[in-house]
Amino acid sequence: MIKIAFLASGSKGNATLITDGSSLILIDMGIGKRRLQEGCALFDKTDKDIDAVFFTHNHNDHISGWRYLPSSLKVYASFPYSENKPFSLIKAGDRIEVGQIAVTALSASHDARNPLSYLIEVGQEKLAYVTDTGYIPKKTLNSITDCDYYLLESNHDPSLEAHSGRSAALVARVLGKKGRLSNEDSAKYFLKAYGEKTKACYLAHLSEDCNYPELALKTYCQTAEKLGVDLSGIALVVTSQSETVYGGDGW
Repeated sequence: MIKIAFLASGSKGNATLITDGSSLILIDMGIGKRRLQEGCALFDKTDKDIDAVFFTHNHNDHISGWRYLPSSLKVYASFPYSENKPFSLIKAGDRIEVGQIAVTALSASHDARNPLSYLIEVGQEKLAYVTDTGYIPKKTLNSITDCDYYLLESNHDPSLEAHSGRSAALVARVLGKKGRLSNEDSAKYFLKAYGEKTKACYLAHLSEDCNYPELALKTYCQTAEKLGVDLSGIALVVTSQSETVYGGDGW
């Protein structure tokens, strides 16, 4: 049984805890120590009980809290994580087992060094964890079909982004192939990947300036309607920058 706590999702920091009821893993650490400890307490654990951490990429909002991690913690990253702390270098296609949790690294497309997405498996349950990518590579999309749960970036509305007053270079970066998924692109990928097992999709990394929860959800529903898909049996949940959002089952 997968149980998830999305502690933070956004440009100010990202971190997610996932457990099978025994092992506990962390994806990204872009938050402070207190917030991590509060998250661990939700599972009746402390930060020292985390069995492994997996980083998606080396941007500050995903790694800024690395110094708060216990030195004994097993770390997996696709980039030089630290000169002072041991870590295991991984790449797309690698599969790591943490107790009964299997984590497979998948390709992403972002302006970072070797960015990754992840497929997390607990028994027959699967969670696709895809954020900070300008598009989802075909091999990755094929790997995340019919998951029970999806964490998918739904960063921006292209029109709001284009008229945001940001520099042309920044807008081009966000809208590019190594940028971020828009609401509509995120919805289209979800509608290609979801299946009979799918219970929920968690919308991640929403821009504070060029998106808002109601718009992201509306876009998902409108996209599904255009394609003749009924999403009434699937929970669509927006993650938060400042509040923990609960996912999976067993809460």
